Amino acid sequence: MDSAVADVCKTVSEPLARALVKEGQEPASEVNALLVQVVLEMYSVHFISSKIGTWFPGSGETSDFLFSIYKGIRRTEESTVSGRWRTLTRSQIRPTSVGWKVEFMEGLGNILKITAWDIGSHIIAFERKLPAICKAVEELRVALGEKVTSMDLETSIAPPGMPFDPGWMEDCYGSALRGNIKKSAEIVAGRTVRTGIGLRKVIPPSSSGESVLSPKVVLISTLQDVLCPPSAAKTPPSVYSDPTIGFTKTTGSEHNRCLLDGR
Repeated sequence: MDSAVADVCKTVSEPLARALVKEGQEPASEVNALLVQVVLEMYSVHFISSKIGTWFPGSGETSDFLFSIYKGIRRTEESTVSGRWRTLTRSQIRPTSVGWKVEFMEGLGNILKITAWDIGSHIIAFERKLPAICKAVEELRVALGEKVTSMDLETSIAPPGMPFDPGWMEDCYGSALRGNIKKSAEIVAGRTVRTGIGLRKVIPPSSSGESVLSPKVVLISTLQDVLCPPSAAKTPPSVYSDPTIGFTKTTGSEHNRCLLDGR
């Protein structure tokens, strides 16, 4: 169990991992819908962004070495020169996606293990969708790393725990749930892939970039408001099932407890 928790901390952030451990202590048939959605989105973004952005998936040391060489070339040469080097190099070390499906399911299995969520036969339907997802990830990796030489485009994600910055992040839940208010001082709980991973254009010679597509985030305050609203105790539970995910979900009553801060 400890190794599963450690893995989940890396993929969906430590605060949410703790929340999931608490979730696992509740009856398996009672699952908070928002928590499920956010966790699956965060895990998917972690997995997809690691495959797209990493130079050599499977070897962090090799990836870091190649990227350090590339940064040096990008800092001193014209973008067409550095872009050409990137294109040639990445095309020669293009990884295979053969093991991605198994890797994804192992990570998902750790989440299911610590939460005790039971998705039954839906796991088979979920697995059937993975080949198409992996193919799309491969195509985007090639497009960003090998097809474009005139500029440097990178995936952009917002690390959990950092302050919300409306200049380059988009709160994909808060505006709809709480109204469009200023949230610059609030904290990001995690990242989502609800409509896509963010994209930024690197501007040499520095490693700073210009946001092209804002990454989607969910704020800790948003999760707290939904998971433990003031009127939760007075609200009757509403149980429904989502066949596309395969979880039975309960909202309202004491099940909307605050999982993020232990209240």
